Amino acid sequence: MTGFILACAAMLTAAALWLLVPLWRPSAAAPAAAAASAASSDATVGTPPAHERLIAGIVVGLLPILAILMYASLSQWDWRGVQEAEQHTAKMDDLLQQLEQKLAQNPSDIQGWLLLGRSHTGMGHYRRAVDAYQRAYELSQGRNVEALVGLGEALVLSDETTLANRARVLFEEALRLAPDHPKALWYGSIAALQADELRLGRDRLQRLLAQNPPDELRGVIERQIQSLDQQLDAVP
Repeated sequence: MTGFILACAAMLTAAALWLLVPLWRPSAAAPAAAAASAASSDATVGTPPAHERLIAGIVVGLLPILAILMYASLSQWDWRGVQEAEQHTAKMDDLLQQLEQKLAQNPSDIQGWLLLGRSHTGMGHYRRAVDAYQRAYELSQGRNVEALVGLGEALVLSDETTLANRARVLFEEALRLAPDHPKALWYGSIAALQADELRLGRDRLQRLLAQNPPDELRGVIERQIQSLDQQLDAVP
């Protein structure tokens, strides 16, 4: 937003100078006759009269104000929302920095690494989320379900091809430790379907549906199960 405002200010300034400078600069091509007729006056050769220059200055001065008022009344841009979003991002960055400093002092804090991973995932910093979850995974020796699922999800979000290899291994291990983990079931079902394991993918979706997901997700799951049932019925 700051860059946009600066750009607008620069363009308004350029427009004002483009209009104002010619009005105040003497004309080098003024006819000799005009110079003779103006000799009796105090006007500068080729320079518009003082009242015209005053009017031009007022008009040019009002241009930026008029432009700002028109933009504020006609624009649909949510300035307050943008400002609040920037403030929230700055606050989150500050909190993450504090958390990273605490983890530097206590690098064996598994819950701290999990919190850092969740925060980076929520902010879209997927590669940094992978690093944080990897630390939690190593500290727990691969036995922490949240570290397994979080690491798998961060890997998929940063590179979806990992769902066919390492990320799937992580989700499978998470389901072995927690068979009803909703996120592991979701990603595990997608991985199974991508590998043409239709029945396994369908069973996992059915277990996820039994957990009473939100209505939007329920509709997606039900349609997918129905489609899989039709495909499985068609198999000899």
